[in-house]
Amino acid sequence: MTDSHLPQELEEQAAAYALGILPAEDQTVFVKRVALSKNGLGAAARAFQTVVEQLGFGVPTIEPPAALRERVLAHVAREADREELTFQSMADHLSFATPPVTPPTSLRSRLLDRVRNETHLPERTLPPLTFVRASEGTWQEMAPGVTAKILHFDP
Repeated sequence: MTDSHLPQELEEQAAAYALGILPAEDQTVFVKRVALSKNGLGAAARAFQTVVEQLGFGVPTIEPPAALRERVLAHVAREADREELTFQSMADHLSFATPPVTPPTSLRSRLLDRVRNETHLPERTLPPLTFVRASEGTWQEMAPGVTAKILHFDP
């Protein structure tokens, strides 16, 4: 396929990579090999990629039958429903199969004693609220139908 003098195995890997059929573990090895190669493997991979990109334009477009689209969509919907039911049944099984966890009595009593002994809880101090009534201040027309008032100014 290419003018380079690559071993047939590397050319086949480049073609499989361009077609997207190279297994995932081989893809990572191939990409590293292309990055490190100096023997034209990258050029061969690009040449195969160019050919693959043009494959779709070499055949006429054929409209599939309308019934086929409906069958495919129905199958996809059934698969989604089946996956949802499987997930739900597994979640139900796992949630009902595990016994409820109760803390040890000693831990519960220690926590309750600690809460009872806390007489002084730190209070959160918040800044005082400022109330501005609609009748106070000056409303200014910013645009037709839009009015605004300055509520606070901090120089």
